[in-house]
Amino acid sequence: MNDKAGKRILVYAIVSGIGIDSIDKDEDNNPIRRRLNRVERVITAYQGEVVDHLPYGFCATFRSVDTALLAACEMQHRCSSLPQQFKRHVALRIGVHPESDASNAANESPEGLAVLDNGIVVSEKVLMMINPELRTLASPLKAPSIDIPIFSVDWRLEIPMGVMNTDLLTSNHVGENPKSPKGEKRKNIFLLLCYKEKKVELTRDIPVASLGRDPQNDLVFENDFLVSRNHCRIEWRSGRVILTDTSTNGTSVTDEHGKEVLIRKSSIDISGKGLILLGRTFPGDLGCGVHFETC
Repeated sequence: MNDKAGKRILVYAIVSGIGIDSIDKDEDNNPIRRRLNRVERVITAYQGEVVDHLPYGFCATFRSVDTALLAACEMQHRCSSLPQQFKRHVALRIGVHPESDASNAANESPEGLAVLDNGIVVSEKVLMMINPELRTLASPLKAPSIDIPIFSVDWRLEIPMGVMNTDLLTSNHVGENPKSPKGEKRKNIFLLLCYKEKKVELTRDIPVASLGRDPQNDLVFENDFLVSRNHCRIEWRSGRVILTDTSTNGTSVTDEHGKEVLIRKSSIDISGKGLILLGRTFPGDLGCGVHFETC
């Protein structure tokens, strides 16, 4: 979770706006609480670690600077789909910056960069460390209260396909706990899904995962209109991992031996390792590819 200099990359996500003092009222429909819940789910999905619980947000660290930025983009995507309430406009502000050694550097912190409503602000230090393709999303930003070079990241733009990262499958083998002795298995994990920098696990406690454009899904595909809002579902059922397609364009599953199966409005068992493509067939656009591994 460190950058090249050994310092953690911190993501500060804070919900701001009118009426935040009533967060405990009407808990289920509270717009502040709903945004905080989505932010926390993204942190978990991207293997982040919450280092500070804030009254209206979180400060979290991630395994790499690219992961931190992709998680920040998804936080904004997921929260942007939530409705506003009458006379109660709320926004999500995100700042990304390496952990600072200077206790008096107000600007040298992710909290100091979280100044843009529904926006992501990164420092120049972060910009220089991220994937060059991700830098195309950033543009210089002027803020009177900040005296270091900063940049706004346009999370509404499509994430470059070259950013897709598959090492989540290989960094920790399915079933292994990185905090446990090597080879010790977490027997309750049945399936690992990896999409770009995001990971979803199927376990006895969470035996179902949904994929699609709808922000409520476990894996969300923003602005990809070949993918249906609720495209497919993967579940553990009686000792089998079953993928069920509910989409318009179908789902393609290619196993580790190169065998491809295209399904539409039907189900298929999946096992071993492979690639799931939504709305197209292999060798289609790998940017939408979901890598899977069963255990």
